[in-house]
Amino acid sequence: MNFRTEIKFAKTSPLVLKQTIFSMGSCFADNMSEILKGYRIPTCTNPFGITYNPLSIASSLKRLLSKEIYKKEDLIEDKNLFLSLDHHGDFSKPSQEDCLNGINSSFNHAHDCLLEASVLILTLGTAYVYRDRQSHKVVNNCHRLPASRFDRQLIKSNEILNDLSPVLRQVTELNPKLRILISVSPIRHLRDSFSQNTLSKAQLITAAHGLVEEIPQVEYLPIYEIMMDDLRDYRFYEADMIHPNQVAIDYIWQQFSNTYFDSASHLAFQKIDKLNQGLSHRPRNIESIEYLKFTEKLKKRTEELQQQYPYLNWSDTLKLD
Repeated sequence: MNFRTEIKFAKTSPLVLKQTIFSMGSCFADNMSEILKGYRIPTCTNPFGITYNPLSIASSLKRLLSKEIYKKEDLIEDKNLFLSLDHHGDFSKPSQEDCLNGINSSFNHAHDCLLEASVLILTLGTAYVYRDRQSHKVVNNCHRLPASRFDRQLIKSNEILNDLSPVLRQVTELNPKLRILISVSPIRHLRDSFSQNTLSKAQLITAAHGLVEEIPQVEYLPIYEIMMDDLRDYRFYEADMIHPNQVAIDYIWQQFSNTYFDSASHLAFQKIDKLNQGLSHRPRNIESIEYLKFTEKLKKRTEELQQQYPYLNWSDTLKLD
């Protein structure tokens, strides 16, 4: 007798560790990217910050492809901060120059990464958007500006398709090796109410499957379905009962990695897991002979892995003295 409805990813050709992964979307995209980065897989994640709605994802991709960097007139000033309605609040700065430098540094890196990446992961969060009454454009972030400045609306699946499909086709034309993995975030936007959240997710799911049908390079990841059905228990949620907890994230990663990475990659993951455990060790006495011996072994293990997997991103690995 089965006591759960287990959901599997569709069988597909595996990824290899040499491939760069570009990821955009909701905060769940950040969750998965943190795991990828932990395994030193070259990753570019949310260069505009967390992006919840698909129209902002589409406009961000369009701008990256056009390589139209941001200028002073793209910023607004509010409460002694310069900010961009296309970007998350993490980019906001008291200095206009610092704000632009941060935005364009991330932008230029993302442009290069998008054209070099082998995988583009898109995680759609909500079909509700906020349109700026002054520019008539959908914004990525309202930055707590007065609500009177924006019109809130639900976008339908055909509108999502009309915006995302052309830019995804353009990306694959410029980068023919690119695979696009699209999913719907399992995080519920309950401030929209339960029924409106369900309606929103339905638009996203319909649009995602439409993209799979239209564009051969697009594959659907059933992350939303795994969370809602396979893991339909509050023990897999944080205390807010909305965000998946680490157990759920690790389970979804396991399902993803078992489908998308081959046995050689999993062997590398095991070695890197062991290294990461060592790097996270915090000794009582950093001057003890035992710890000095431990760090020497850790250095040697790191160097061996760097030589064995030179195509991984080791730049963030802790430097041991």
